[in-house]
Amino acid sequence: MLDRMIAATILALVSGVVGITAQAHAQKIRPECKTARDKVECTCALNAGGGIRPDGRWFLVRGRGEEVHVNTAFIACMQRAGR
Repeated sequence: MLDRMIAATILALVSGVVGITAQAHAQKIRPECKTARDKVECTCALNAGGGIRPDGRWFLVRGRGEEVHVNTAFIACMQRAGR
């Protein structure tokens, strides 16, 4: 019984890692984001019009008009990445 639980746990962990890797490869990571802590978030921010500060942190550009607090392009990019 314990062996099956351990095997199931290992399988779940491996599947999760494979899933994360597949998501990262599905979205092409921008070269500017190679050293970012979260490469997918950084890539989505840059693709949505954001930028990178001199200290290396990325930032978003807020939407205009009705989208004052939300950058819908960033949200759509993150959803495509499975986040």
